[in-house]
Amino acid sequence: MDKGMMRANYQELLRNPLWIKRRNEILSRDKNTCQFCGAQDRYLHVHHKYYSHNKMPWEYENDALVTLCEDCHSHVHDALSFEDVQIGDLFTYEHSDFENTCIVYDINANQHTISLLEYDNGAGLDSIFDYTEDLTRFKKKYRPCLYYDSMFPYWFMYVHNHLEQTPMAFQFFYADLICRNRRLSEILKRKDEYQVI
Repeated sequence: MDKGMMRANYQELLRNPLWIKRRNEILSRDKNTCQFCGAQDRYLHVHHKYYSHNKMPWEYENDALVTLCEDCHSHVHDALSFEDVQIGDLFTYEHSDFENTCIVYDINANQHTISLLEYDNGAGLDSIFDYTEDLTRFKKKYRPCLYYDSMFPYWFMYVHNHLEQTPMAFQFFYADLICRNRRLSEILKRKDEYQVI
């Protein structure tokens, strides 16, 4: 089936009374407010954080659905993949005498910027740094992370346990980046080994 046909079929599913009922439940739960920017005066969509081939749009759990305004919904879909970088990818760069590990958590294709949450292995596990880099500078400075040091899983578990200390965009994309990065999901599966306060 071609993409045009798939899109048409999906649009039909979104007119189904079961989806309309489910959409209204999520809008009500989120107080008719965009969960990304806080807007209440724009047209609102209900976004699926992920898709499963065997589920209808209305069959997803509550935590898989979120209210977004039209602009933020467009941004979220643009952000999931940009050129050869995706949300959830790990990159490294050399910082003084350390090699830091960064998680891509947001991509702004319009502004050509990439937002990163950084693990600085010269700082404490409770240090959460975030940066937004211009794409050109990012490509010169960062390289894909082939390995990370033994403390990175402990830092990531700290982040997992303290999401409220991370930027809102990181919290928003958290489920996506776990789904997209096998190494991060493996850390969570082995969380008993990496427990931190």
